[in-house]
Amino acid sequence: VEKSSIREDLYRRDFTINAIAYHPDEGLIDPYKGMEDIQQAILRAVGNPEERFTEDALRILRGIRFSAQLGFAIEEETLRGMLKCAPLLEYISKERIRDEMMKILLSDRPDKFRQMYEWKLLPYVLPELTASFTTPQNHPHHIYDVGIHTIKAVEKMPKEPVLRLAMLLHDIGKPATHTRDEQGIDHFFGHVPMGVEMTKRILRRLRFDNETIAKVTTLVEYHDFHIQEKLTRASIKEVLCKIGEDLFEKLLMIQEADARAQNPNKLPPKLKQLEETRVVFRDIIKNKECYTIKDLAIDGRDLARLGIKEGKIIGDLLQEALEYVIENPTLNNKEHLIKRISK
Repeated sequence: VEKSSIREDLYRRDFTINAIAYHPDEGLIDPYKGMEDIQQAILRAVGNPEERFTEDALRILRGIRFSAQLGFAIEEETLRGMLKCAPLLEYISKERIRDEMMKILLSDRPDKFRQMYEWKLLPYVLPELTASFTTPQNHPHHIYDVGIHTIKAVEKMPKEPVLRLAMLLHDIGKPATHTRDEQGIDHFFGHVPMGVEMTKRILRRLRFDNETIAKVTTLVEYHDFHIQEKLTRASIKEVLCKIGEDLFEKLLMIQEADARAQNPNKLPPKLKQLEETRVVFRDIIKNKECYTIKDLAIDGRDLARLGIKEGKIIGDLLQEALEYVIENPTLNNKEHLIKRISK
């Protein structure tokens, strides 16, 4: 490898941590003192920052991603270049923005979303989240504004894309539904359906796959469904029927992280109720109790043999049988159900 070609290639690199090479005769080639920056945990653009970010504006987000993943501080001149060139992000494809955003979200420092808000970079990545940082939550169950609460909840989630995305977007509908009553208490009536619609638009804009969109929007839809308020076997099965076992597990994780990012003085009873829900849920799964129509001991063919014509009536009867079995799990028996329907 020619030394000159290595040096020429290094000039095309974006940050000094990338601008280091090894030559068999010369050893490490580090013309921009990248090793010093690494030792001092500093992220610095190679050469003129504005030139680097003008060449490819995605480097702005890549710099934040490196900072999030490595815990490096961004050097002042580099940061000024990032902020000056930020409007160029408008011309970057949504897929590339999505990929960098997800790497930041799945890092050890999702608080970089708050930093992007402070640097006025968030509108180029996730504009809908911006208003969260100016939306208060003056309520007995909260001590943070919507934005800080969101980030703290994300920090408590495993680094799994669906979970962290759902947590990042779970309260995205709150700014648009914020009201304050005569006592000065903040409310967010209707923030869940608003959040579901916003989540769908955001994930479609960022070109997420349909499976991810479906899972994340379902978790956003149910994140505020407090099963613990009516903790019964039947109510848990009703939710299981709608979202399935895998998402139910994730829903409990979402609800726990949500609770832990609220008022700590209100936390103990919430955790107790969530644990009670987990115990009942796991017992339902262990006992293979019926909670969907496909788990019923009868099906449409059994009803057809009774002389019931195909159509809506069969679906209605099976739904009625499911509701009966959910309330009476030991009676999911073909003979018993057929006898009951035949009356």
